[in-house]
Amino acid sequence: MGGYSLGFLSATFFESRYPDNVNQYAYMGAVVVIGGGLPASMIGGFLGDRLESKIGGIKSYISGVGALCALPFILVTYALQPPFWIAISSYYIAYFIGEMWYGPAHAQINNIFPSEYQGFCVAVFNFSGAIAGTIATTVLGIVTKYLNQKNTNITDLIEKQIAYGTVDGRVLACGVAISYLTCAPLFICSGLEYAKGLNKIKSAAVVRGTLKRASSLNRTEDTPRT
Repeated sequence: MGGYSLGFLSATFFESRYPDNVNQYAYMGAVVVIGGGLPASMIGGFLGDRLESKIGGIKSYISGVGALCALPFILVTYALQPPFWIAISSYYIAYFIGEMWYGPAHAQINNIFPSEYQGFCVAVFNFSGAIAGTIATTVLGIVTKYLNQKNTNITDLIEKQIAYGTVDGRVLACGVAISYLTCAPLFICSGLEYAKGLNKIKSAAVVRGTLKRASSLNRTEDTPRT
């Protein structure tokens, strides 16, 4: 939900709040999404795979803790609204940390469900996220439009634009904060349950291996010697 809101509304915020840096944002917006989101997803997936044998719920922990760690940088960018280069740098850090969830979350879904259901489950997961993100973006747009009514009387166009951007940013900060503070504990709780499931699977595998070895030994002992 928060990711969709950031994706759709960040451009409006930066272009309104920082009218002197529109050209710079045109480049830096791509840097944030490509240079932050892509490596974050890969690093999150890599860490989830490497550490799962030691920390069973690591895939969910990466997602949940990442959201909590990204939140302060979201608040700096959209609520405090510092000078442009500080704001865009903070946004990059938030995007990099927050987007580590993508790879681990999808990998965990594939690990939970049998292969014949994995494609459908991932589709439902992404579809649900898209619906929630669309609703959130629409609601935030309605709220900002309502709150910006008080700025319609400003006569100076640049001043009005900046005032609109200020409201847009603070509404976006609240929306993303609600989203991240909601999803983070849910991710962490799912990680705890996922770790319990992994332990049961490992225990069952050990038992099956022991029984298989015992059966093999029994067959060897029962084989007549010549």
